[in-house]
Amino acid sequence: KSPICLPSANVAPGTQVTVAGWGTVAETSRVHSNVLRQANVNILPATNCRVYMDVHYDTGKQLCAAALDWSKDTCAGDSGGPLMHQENGEWSIGGITSYGYGCSKRGFPGVYVRTQVDVKREGEWQRINSEDLVRGDIIHVRGGDRVAADIRIIHTSALLVDNSIITKDSDPVPRSSDYTNTNPLETNNLLLSGTSITHGSAIGIVVKTAEHTLLGKMSNITESFDPKRTIYARTIRSMFLFLTVAGLVLGVIFFIILYSTGYYWLYAIQIMISVYIACIPEILPAIIHLCLTRTAQHMATRNCLVKVIDALYDLACTTILFVDKSVLTTNQMSASQIWIPANQERIISGAPSEDPNVIQECMQMPGWQQLMRTAVLCSRAEYFTDQHQSGRQIPLGEWDGDAREIAIIKYAEYAELDIAAIRHLYPRRDVHHFTPENKRIESFHVNNEPNMEGMFLDCMMGAPERVFHRCSSVIIDDEEEPTDGNLALERMFNESLIQMGSLGDTVLGFAERQYHRDDGPQENWRFLGLMSFSDPIQENAVTAIEKCRLAGVKVILVSGDHPVTTCALARRLTIFSPESETVEDVAIRLGVPVDRVGPRQATAVVIHGRDLHNISQLDLADTIINAPEVAFARTTLRQKQKIVECAQLGKAVVTCFCQSSDDRGAIRKADVSVAMLNRSSEASRQETDLVLLDNDLNTLVGAIEEGRYLWENIKKCLAYCLVVNATQLLPFLMFIIFQIPLTLGPITLLLVDLITQLLPTISLAYERPESDIMTKGPIDKFRDRLVNRRLLSLCWGQIGLIQITAGFFTWVVVMAENGFWPSRLVGIRKAWDAAAVNDLEDSYGQEWTYRQRKILEYMGYAAFLAAIVIVQMANLLVCKTRRLSLFQQGLRTNMFVNLCLILMPVVAVLLIYIPGLNRAIFLERLQPLWLLCPIPFALMIFGYDEIRKLFIRKHPEGWVAKETNH
Repeated sequence: KSPICLPSANVAPGTQVTVAGWGTVAETSRVHSNVLRQANVNILPATNCRVYMDVHYDTGKQLCAAALDWSKDTCAGDSGGPLMHQENGEWSIGGITSYGYGCSKRGFPGVYVRTQVDVKREGEWQRINSEDLVRGDIIHVRGGDRVAADIRIIHTSALLVDNSIITKDSDPVPRSSDYTNTNPLETNNLLLSGTSITHGSAIGIVVKTAEHTLLGKMSNITESFDPKRTIYARTIRSMFLFLTVAGLVLGVIFFIILYSTGYYWLYAIQIMISVYIACIPEILPAIIHLCLTRTAQHMATRNCLVKVIDALYDLACTTILFVDKSVLTTNQMSASQIWIPANQERIISGAPSEDPNVIQECMQMPGWQQLMRTAVLCSRAEYFTDQHQSGRQIPLGEWDGDAREIAIIKYAEYAELDIAAIRHLYPRRDVHHFTPENKRIESFHVNNEPNMEGMFLDCMMGAPERVFHRCSSVIIDDEEEPTDGNLALERMFNESLIQMGSLGDTVLGFAERQYHRDDGPQENWRFLGLMSFSDPIQENAVTAIEKCRLAGVKVILVSGDHPVTTCALARRLTIFSPESETVEDVAIRLGVPVDRVGPRQATAVVIHGRDLHNISQLDLADTIINAPEVAFARTTLRQKQKIVECAQLGKAVVTCFCQSSDDRGAIRKADVSVAMLNRSSEASRQETDLVLLDNDLNTLVGAIEEGRYLWENIKKCLAYCLVVNATQLLPFLMFIIFQIPLTLGPITLLLVDLITQLLPTISLAYERPESDIMTKGPIDKFRDRLVNRRLLSLCWGQIGLIQITAGFFTWVVVMAENGFWPSRLVGIRKAWDAAAVNDLEDSYGQEWTYRQRKILEYMGYAAFLAAIVIVQMANLLVCKTRRLSLFQQGLRTNMFVNLCLILMPVVAVLLIYIPGLNRAIFLERLQPLWLLCPIPFALMIFGYDEIRKLFIRKHPEGWVAKETNH
C-alpha cells in the first residue's frame, strides 16, 4: 500500500505533501510494519478513488492520494501502519493506511482511513480524528486500538500492550500508572504512539504528538530490507535460474563448436544468443505478474482484500477452515431465557413481549432484581457523544460495547430499569476484564445504598460452570444456601444449563458478594442465576459452509461457549450433519455410560478446552484430520494456536479466522489468516493475510475459488510456454549433433515468440475457471507445485515431442520437394554453409550454388515457422482446460483465445507471403499445399490430450492422472 497520510480535513486536490509510513521487512513470510519510509504524494479528487473502491469509499473519513515518483518503492506502507505528514516543516500524525490496493499500477489511487480516538473534553467523551489530538487531552484506549500519541497512563484495567512495532518483541507487556523507569520504552506508565492495545483498557493524558513522539523522532529512518519473495517468486526464480544457467552453458558450447569448426565468430555469437533465448520463456514473468494483479483486483471487487500475496496460493490449497462463532452469527444478541435458583427447574423467557404481565411477573420473582443489578453493573456498554452533533446521544441499538453486554442493557431498558441510576448508586472502583483464559468479568463497586456506608459490592459474570464453582452459596427465596455438597442444586444447575444451551444460545452465569472495606474481599460469592442470549445466524452462513464442504474444505467451529451450546450451534450451521452423533448421543442410543463409548463410534466430536492439555499433539492432529466432523468448545486463544499447529502437523493447510487482537499466535501459525472489516479488532486486521470487506463467509468461499482459478491459469500459461521453448531449442541441437542445415534461424526464433507466445499466453490468463474447480478438492500443496516433473514430462516429452515432429516433418517435406532427401541432409552442414561451395549436389545430382541454398534454407525457416504456428493453435486449445474436455468448457468462455486463434495464422501468412517483408526477415514463400503437413499433428495433439483428460476424469487416481496431471 502506498504510504499516504491525511494532511487535514479539507485538503484541496492537487496538494503535494511529504508522508511517512511503515514498510515491510523480510524476517518472516508475512508483512510486518517495522520499517519507516517516506515519500511525496499528490492528493487526488475523491471521484478517482470512488471509481475503484465503489461503495467502500467514504468521503467523510477518507482521502484519495497517489504517489508522485513511481520509480521509487512507494508501495511499502503496510495497512494499519501509523503515518505522519509534513506541512511547513511541521510533522503531524495523520492517520493509518486503509486496505486499498493497486500500487503496482501507475497513477492508481490509494484510499486511506483516518484514525479516530475517544477523548474527554468539557466533561464529555467525544470521538475525534487523531490529527486533532493536542497535549493535555484525556484519551481512552481499549483492546484492539492503535495508540495515536504518546500517552501517560492515569488509570488502567488489565492492560497489555504490543510494542513490537518499535521494540520487535512480540510478547504483550503489562502497563500501569506506576512510573518505573526513565527510559520511555521501559517505564510502565507510558503508551507509545504506534503501539497496539492487545487487552484491557486505559485512560491517560496525551503528552506528545506528531514529530515529538518517539515514533516521530524516527521519521528520517528510511532504510529497509527487501521484502521476502513470495512462493510464486521463489518458484519462478528457481526455474529461471536453472534455465538461465542451462541456456548459458549450451550457448557457450555451441559457440565453441561452431567457432572451432571454422564459422565466423559473429555467426557463432548469433547462434549462441539464439540458443540462450530458446531456453528462456521470456514472457512468463510478465504473465505471472498479470495473473496475480488481475486476481488481486478481481478479489477486491468481490469484497476480499489480499494483503499477503502468499495467501493466494495457500487459499487454493486450503483443506481446513477454522471459524469463530462471531463469523457465523449477526453479533446482534438479545436476551432469550433466564433461570433463577428460586424457580427450581423453571426457566422463564427473557425475550421482549407485548404483554406487560410477562415482565411484571419476572420482576416479582425472588432474586431477579439482584440478577439484573449484577448484569447491569458488569456490562460496560456505554453511550458516546457524536463530535459533529454534540449533545445527541446515540440510539439504544448503537450502544458501544460487547454484544452480550449490549443485550443486557436492552433487556434492562425493556424492564424499564434506570441504568444510569443503578450505575450512580454503585460506582465502579475497578474491573477485571474478560479474557479467554478466565472467561469471566469481575466488576468492583462501592455500595452507596442507605445504611451501607463502607460496604463494597462485587459482581461477576462469565462462563456458568466457572461462576457456579466459585460460589459458596446460592440465593433461594432471599436466603443463602451453601453449594458444597448440595447435589440437588448442582443437578438442577446442570440441567438448566444444558436445556438453555441446547438451543445454541450463549449462556452466562452471575454472582455477587458484599463486604465491608475494612474486612477485605473473601471468597464468599453468591450465585444468582443464568441468562442466555440468542444470536441469529447470518443469512448466508449455512450456504457458505455447504459450499466449503463441496469444495473439499473441512469447516471446524472453534468456540468459547459451553460444549452443549457449541454442539447445538454446529448443528444449526450444518457443520454437524443432522444424522451425526456425538459421544453423548451414542451413549443415549445404546443406553450405556459415556465413558464406555469409544471415540471412533461417534461421527461428530466436540472437544472441550480443558481436555486439550491431556491430548497429545499427534492424537489431536489425528482427530482433526480423520474425524468426519469436529468442533471445539471452551477454548482459549493459546489453545486455538495449538489447534492450528496440530492441524498443520497432520499436513493440513489451515485458513483461520482471527477476530481478536489476542489472536496473534493463530495469525502467525495459520497458513492463511482472515479478518472481517467491521467485526475484527484493528490489530487483527493489520496482521491478517485477508480482510473480508463485507463480513460475509461467502466472500471467503469466493476467495478460495479465485485462488484455485489463479493456480489453474498459471499452470495453463506454464504448460503453453514450456512447449514452445522445447520446440525452439531442438533445431539447434539437431544442427550441431546431426550436422544438418539450420531449420530455425535466429530471426525466425524471435518471430515464433512474437506470434505464438505473447498474446496467446496472455489470453490464457483470462480463461474462465473450469466448471468443476470447486468440486475436485483442494490443490495438494506438497505435490502440485508450479513446475514439477509431470508438467515437464507433458510439455517436453509428450506435446512438445509431437510439435517438434510436426516442425521437422514439414521442413523435411520442403527440402525433399526441392531435391534434398533426409539421408542427403545429414552431415551436410559444413558444405551447406560454405560460401565458396557453389556446386553442392542434392539427392538427384543437381548442383546448388550458395545463394540458391540460402533461399531454400529461408524456405525451410518459413516451413518450420508455419508448422509451429499451426500446432501451437492446437496447443492453445488444449491448454484452456486441465481436466475437462474442450467440449465441456466450450470456446465461448474466452474470446481472447478465439481472437488469438485468428491472429496467429494471419500474422504468419502475412510475414511469409508479403513481398519484400519476407526477405527482410529471412523467409521465403511456401507452396500452399505444404501448409497442410502440420495439420495431422495438430489433430494428434488435440486427440491425444482429449483422451488423456478423459482418463484423468474417469480414473482420478489412475496411472495417467498420476503421471500427466500437472
